[in-house]
Amino acid sequence: KKLSRWLIKKVVNKVDAIYVRDNSSKTLLQEIGIKKPVGAALDPVLGIEVPEDSIIRPKRKTVGVYIRPWMDENHDRNLISSMVPGLVYLIEQGYRICFIPMHYEQDREITKELAKAVKKSASQKASIEANRVDESVEVLDKMLSIHEVMSYTAGFDMVIGMRLHSLIMAAASRVPVLALSYDPKVTQFMDEMELSHCIYTSELGEENFLKEVIDVEKEKENQKKHLDKIFEKKKSRIYLPVKSIVEIACDIKK
Repeated sequence: KKLSRWLIKKVVNKVDAIYVRDNSSKTLLQEIGIKKPVGAALDPVLGIEVPEDSIIRPKRKTVGVYIRPWMDENHDRNLISSMVPGLVYLIEQGYRICFIPMHYEQDREITKELAKAVKKSASQKASIEANRVDESVEVLDKMLSIHEVMSYTAGFDMVIGMRLHSLIMAAASRVPVLALSYDPKVTQFMDEMELSHCIYTSELGEENFLKEVIDVEKEKENQKKHLDKIFEKKKSRIYLPVKSIVEIACDIKK
């Protein structure tokens, strides 16, 4: 919005150092009228490593799903109906689906609605035994700490994320991702990671979601290797803001 841009320009031109988490944000600040140098770092969460003994590893292969409500009821109804066939497909392939309401109060209701719809659809499939349905769908219906979310995320075989930091946490742990983009920041992160499996929620449908699910599931190992290469190439950018803070602090101390 115009007011936000004016305020950002007013404040940011007075600071000692500026870092953003992707090149698109850097371009935006320059368009707003920021005259000072802008550094393109990476989200600091990418620098967090989950200790091996903290990772919660399910007994069977599991996909983590992180969705949120957005805009209006029509958007959310379409989100749920579009995702059900793809998630049921994963159950047919032997996966367990674990739903995490990452921002608990906001995400709980829509997460439970999607889980209920998946259970109902899966129970109607002849290819899925009735007793497998309940054990194949789980909602972590509780407030989780950031450390708990990271521990669960690092143990998944694949993450389907609408919440930006579900994708960041997954990528940091080299867990393959499929992004549902409701905001430019999600798309920008996927571009930064050079990953193409991203669907705008405004364009989401049963067919394109199922196609992406199948593609990511088949390419899991390739995506892990790709993430390793990307981190090797870009990891130094995670720590640029920290180095800048240290330099400023040292100058102040002098």
